[in-house]
Amino acid sequence: MASLAFVLPFGEPNEALFADTLLCLLAADARRAGHQARVLRVYYHGRDADQDAAIRARLREYLTELDPDLVVVERLFDPEPVLAGGRRALQVTRGDSLEPAAGIRHVLGISTELVPGGLARRSPTLAALRAAFGRILAGLGGDLGAIEGVATLERGELLRVSPLPSGAEEGPFDPVTDADVIAPGAPPAVRHKTLLGNVGCPFSDDPLASAFYAGVALPGALPVARLGCAFCHMGGDYEKRPDSQVVAHLIEQAEYYARHLPDVDTLILSDQHALRYLAALLRSAGARELPARRWLFPARPDAFVRERARVAEAALAAAEVGHVVEVYLSGFEAFSDRELARYGKGCSKAELLDAVAAMRELRAAHPGCFDYARARAHSTILWNPWTTTTDVRESIDAIREHDLGELFHELGRNRLRLYQELPITWAARRDGAVQERWDAGDEGSARRKGYSSELPWRFLDQRTRVAHEVAAGLRDRLGLETELEQLGAALDYAEGGGGGWEACASDLTELERAVARLLAPTRSAEQPARGTQLRAVPCVLRRSTSTDAVRRAVIEAVELARPLLVENPADPRFADVVADARARHVAVAVVCEGEAQRWLLPGVRGLSQRVRVPGAAIPTGVPREVRVRPVADTLKSFPDWASWAVGARVRQLRVEIGLAALGLSNLREGAEALDALAAACRAHDIALEVAPLAAGLGDYRFAPAEKPPPP
Repeated sequence: MASLAFVLPFGEPNEALFADTLLCLLAADARRAGHQARVLRVYYHGRDADQDAAIRARLREYLTELDPDLVVVERLFDPEPVLAGGRRALQVTRGDSLEPAAGIRHVLGISTELVPGGLARRSPTLAALRAAFGRILAGLGGDLGAIEGVATLERGELLRVSPLPSGAEEGPFDPVTDADVIAPGAPPAVRHKTLLGNVGCPFSDDPLASAFYAGVALPGALPVARLGCAFCHMGGDYEKRPDSQVVAHLIEQAEYYARHLPDVDTLILSDQHALRYLAALLRSAGARELPARRWLFPARPDAFVRERARVAEAALAAAEVGHVVEVYLSGFEAFSDRELARYGKGCSKAELLDAVAAMRELRAAHPGCFDYARARAHSTILWNPWTTTTDVRESIDAIREHDLGELFHELGRNRLRLYQELPITWAARRDGAVQERWDAGDEGSARRKGYSSELPWRFLDQRTRVAHEVAAGLRDRLGLETELEQLGAALDYAEGGGGGWEACASDLTELERAVARLLAPTRSAEQPARGTQLRAVPCVLRRSTSTDAVRRAVIEAVELARPLLVENPADPRFADVVADARARHVAVAVVCEGEAQRWLLPGVRGLSQRVRVPGAAIPTGVPREVRVRPVADTLKSFPDWASWAVGARVRQLRVEIGLAALGLSNLREGAEALDALAAACRAHDIALEVAPLAAGLGDYRFAPAEKPPPP
């Protein structure tokens, strides 16, 4: 009997949407063969080097104590504790892109078989991988590299690879469900599992046929994913099992998890063309009386539009059986046609926007049973070696204009990962972007996001490098709430010749201190009075705001006995929201731009009005405040808002700071202007509030209220 450790590393203490199904199946195969098999989930902190070092030490200690004969991994971004002491390791891939970690000698799943026509490699089937792994289990005492289907590498160079076994039959679906855990604090709950459908992707354009790839020379020995998107390994080959067979296999997997892991409420389909059988799958789940689940499926944006009728049918099927279906992964990549051409995406910016519009229309037509934005896992690649600040700005402007932020999580961290088998990697080599090691202060995105090791590369445009570095610094300091604003400010700074993150970080500290002085629980006698306000429930009306989200906000206001603070009354739903709140005896306050009289409907009892320059008409008759922001070219006159407020009979100002409007080169001056406004408000007896810097222009925590009568 041998001992095997199956290690699943996560770059941060969350599950993300990484699949563990393959490794857990192989662990079950090992146990069935009479071996000891332990599954270990390792969660790194991801943002704290000391805590990550502690996790690394715990992993090293765990493996030393277990002393396995073989460690099996899929993703591996931190190889040292896994390979310490010359420990044997096997990296497994179901055709995914991977750059074998330094020290890895054996990989299972690298395919040399080509599809008819010879332009793309075959993606290994699950049955073939399990059959090859069975041979590994039988030959653990010998040379793994001699086993059929195992590739041998030396210092990252492919020395030998043999075909995977053919004609293998599918084994039982009984993945291991128990696991040891190493984490910084309490480990996250496991609430989702990936179901294995057809492997590969049917999209099969040849990126090398486009002008951008002129002169790219591919290696002869290494199998390259020639077809499909230039940054993806899956294109040009799609496993075509009968739909009924795939549905039956997926239901088998779902039933297994329902029995063994009843707390798992989200099932992720790995099949890139699940649209074809999605409705049948949902109806089969209902017929088998599966507990209500959320089914996530991937779909190319152009395919989603083309197959919209099938999605609508799946939404109807979900409603029939009490489940939810969600498109969770669409490759939007960029909202710039130049970038999409580099990626060989086969879609235009206009087509991507059409897809989002279709998703929104389907959610409105099928509320509660179809979604597209809850997971926020749609892919984008904001940065690559060729990206210019103009390219990034085009994407950011489109995301802001069309309210697309709902689709993405940590937008600014999404950058291209280069692996040897991708055409785009060889274009980067052609242009001198691939390096031996990362530039100082850079590490790519694989480690922090939890992906396999990637090839180091550099930005070919120095301004883009600066923008990326500054955006990362702002995100780490201020969080994700204002990420679009941060990216815009970073682009402006880089295009203006800014020198990098270190050059503006200390000035940001000064601005943070000025804001903190006004946010402190108590103020000194030299500071202005606090505003009169009530804690509110925000209701931000945007294209991305669903009817369910609006309804939930109103109900929350009822339950908490708080006013509803509505932002963007220009939305056509505003009057209905006010009427609904009024019927439920909920007061409404409004955040609006410019002229505001027309928004004072019956039931509106508070007004927070954004005014760009002194002189706007300020309605009377309701508690009100004016929202002002420091702008780069008016910082010297910023304190004059206090004297204007006296003449306009406005008793309360609220400062909200947009980094792009202020400019990262003006952070210290912005701090001084805020201090000067505070002094002027104190002198003119004007109440002053300020939004937290991390909230930017989106602070909707409080509604203006009547000033209480004197005691």
